[in-house]
Amino acid sequence: MIEVKNLYKNYRVNVKEAGLKGAIKNLFHSTYIDKRAIEDVSFKMEKGQTLACIGANGAGKSTLIKMLVGILAPTQGTIKFWGENLQKQSMEYRRKIGVVFGQKTNLWMDIPLIESYNIP
Repeated sequence: MIEVKNLYKNYRVNVKEAGLKGAIKNLFHSTYIDKRAIEDVSFKMEKGQTLACIGANGAGKSTLIKMLVGILAPTQGTIKFWGENLQKQSMEYRRKIGVVFGQKTNLWMDIPLIESYNIP
């Protein structure tokens, strides 16, 4: 159903110097570095399987999920859904999947998850 091969995601980050002088310098001459969020991830999910991502803060869990649902494009690698490349069928793919992003501050821990959706 979902096949991920050699997935990478890099971000280009602006390096800023401290202070007013650094801020002004950054306006005219920016320095960038590449940060790697995902490195060489590969897996295959069959119909009926469930995916859960666990790891430390900054490990790339949300970045991986965002690439799987088509919100972010990978820097390198392929994501196939039913044998088709995700980038080519992005809108049709998004209609068939569901993802929940939540943080403890957004959920009431003492009630079932479905009830959290019903609270206005």
